[in-house]
Amino acid sequence: MYGPHITRHSSETQLRHWLDDTAIRNVTPRTDEDTEFNFQVKLSQLPVHVVTESEFGPVRTVGRCGFDTERARNLLHDDQRRNELLEYVGPMLAATPGFYTFLDEDGVSCQLCEAERMQVEYRIYSDGVPAGADG
Repeated sequence: MYGPHITRHSSETQLRHWLDDTAIRNVTPRTDEDTEFNFQVKLSQLPVHVVTESEFGPVRTVGRCGFDTERARNLLHDDQRRNELLEYVGPMLAATPGFYTFLDEDGVSCQLCEAERMQVEYRIYSDGVPAGADG
């Protein structure tokens, strides 16, 4: 599907050009040794990271939401209520582009009953990056 034949890359300049300033409230560059670039953007009230690990890697949009209230933790530990929650949000998560993962306190993938956070991620590969953008 995607491999070493990819010759296009995404730059920080291109990414800033693609961001819709009518939807994005704030763009904050983040420094991270493991990334080519990393921006935290504020979409509504949710921070989302737009990351590229390498010059020819995909542009990743990553959002995390914590189950950080006592009420949320109680819901996740109650088998019946947790199943009701999954019945309600499961179809929405399945229909969302990209993928989602439940993470434990160490950031490791886990079952919902052990989750501290949920991460949603969508990747854009160079073949799918908008054409005609300067970079």
